[in-house]
Amino acid sequence: SCRIHSYDYIHQLLIMTITPLLLSVVLLSLYGLSALVHQIFQQGNGPSKEHLASYVVPEALSGSFKASEIDNFKRVFAYLDRKATGTISQKVLGKAISEFE
Repeated sequence: SCRIHSYDYIHQLLIMTITPLLLSVVLLSLYGLSALVHQIFQQGNGPSKEHLASYVVPEALSGSFKASEIDNFKRVFAYLDRKATGTISQKVLGKAISEFE
């Protein structure tokens, strides 16, 4: 067994391995989102302020990001939500992520 005095080395090893991987995925996603925002601004046909205001950001996220970052997230979401349904399908999200890999 890998337990010594109730310390789980396997658990610690998993945390030490998975944490950098998750951080890498988050950073890559943010980089992709920033590139997508840049592309949207260059096109000049972004969503209206009223449309962006209709998106609700959960409190857990709004406290973790700056207002400008949340605005960028909303713009990207609006860009990907072509039908203005307030949702993004897995297919659309997967296609957007694969464009920036």
